[in-house]
Amino acid sequence: MFELMPPNFISGCSDFSGLDELFSASDFKVEYAGDFKAIPDNEWKAFIINNTTFE
Repeated sequence: MFELMPPNFISGCSDFSGLDELFSASDFKVEYAGDFKAIPDNEWKAFIINNTTFE
């Protein structure tokens, strides 16, 4: 996943320096792909809208 979202991409659309920092700020536990899949879509979408330049 990190190859798809390199640090320069994350820092270009948010105040985070990379994906690890973004996940840490989200308060969701993301250590494995299954963890990410378990996050409710509406909660992840709200986090992304509020913390990045994406709608």
